[in-house]
Amino acid sequence: MIAYEAPLTDTMMGIYPSYYELDGKRQEIIGTQFETTAARQAFPSVDEPEAKATFDLAIKFDEKPGETILANMPEVREENGVHYFDTTKRMSTYLIAFAFGDLQSKQTTTKSGVKIGVYSTKAHDINELDFPLDIAKRSIDFYEEYYETPYPLPPHSWQLAYQTSPPEQWKTGVWSPTVNLTYYLTQPMLPWLPNNTWQLLSPTN
Repeated sequence: MIAYEAPLTDTMMGIYPSYYELDGKRQEIIGTQFETTAARQAFPSVDEPEAKATFDLAIKFDEKPGETILANMPEVREENGVHYFDTTKRMSTYLIAFAFGDLQSKQTTTKSGVKIGVYSTKAHDINELDFPLDIAKRSIDFYEEYYETPYPLPPHSWQLAYQTSPPEQWKTGVWSPTVNLTYYLTQPMLPWLPNNTWQLLSPTN
């Protein structure tokens, strides 16, 4: 085991806080942006596309009641405040993603059983999640039929709206509430391509 420490910063790289206002008070959630070489701010790693590996995430944070944590793969267990996630596919470090905080969500299931969740902070109207959730479901249904190939990852996909740059992580995407939605609606085919996943942004006012 390697003991490793790195500070959280407001540079929007590595592991960093993202701020929003709720009921007149500043709140924060924590997320990641590892592309292209910022994964080394979270753990010792080789940030090269050729240097792929599988990853087993175990995350512990200053968790408050009701908070949610998301990562590339499904959570398999929680012990003593540590959240353990299933092993990822073989991939580059910059595709790893996780986020946690006080979140709300809506979920649905595709025709083939892929469970989809769209998450946002509670500063959003919960009904704003209906549109991206509907697009997500119909997109996976369409591409499974178009490519005649089942969704090629474990049957869940979580999308969180708060980050600013367009990552292409396996299974979990994070987006800024201020980014234009139009571009990202071109992405649903990506899970059928190597080392990518589709992303959606929750619409905002």
